[in-house]
Amino acid sequence: MNKKLILSLLAITLLTTCKKEKTTEIAVVGTYSLHTWGLGTGATYSIENTPCLADNMLILRADNSSLAFYKGTSPCQPTSALTVGSRDTTTTTWQVKQGKFYFNNKQKGEITTVDGTLQITIRDTITTPGGGGGIIVAVFKKQIAPF
Repeated sequence: MNKKLILSLLAITLLTTCKKEKTTEIAVVGTYSLHTWGLGTGATYSIENTPCLADNMLILRADNSSLAFYKGTSPCQPTSALTVGSRDTTTTTWQVKQGKFYFNNKQKGEITTVDGTLQITIRDTITTPGGGGGIIVAVFKKQIAPF
């Protein structure tokens, strides 16, 4: 009788242990810099050909608030007609649900890991001063803290 009880307990322990899924929580909080920026139908600019893009910062705080700002000393202009980044600091709330990224409860993109680095891809509609506009795609990469 004791053998059956011990075997039963062992079997239950193994079954319940096997059913548990381990979930990995992504450490989203941190500082991100812009890596690429482009209009949905036009040219794409990257830090390789427009280094000042990396001066566009996004800080995600643990309290789900965020800051976005441009830290450069001069305007970031991939072309004479296009400036990327604003000296004004934008404050929003953020959250991640099942890989989707939200600002102020509106889905703006997704968060993924590419080559071991967290990356946020944001898609948004912008209006230009001349009344035009379009969809922008901005990719922010998480900065790795120096050790």
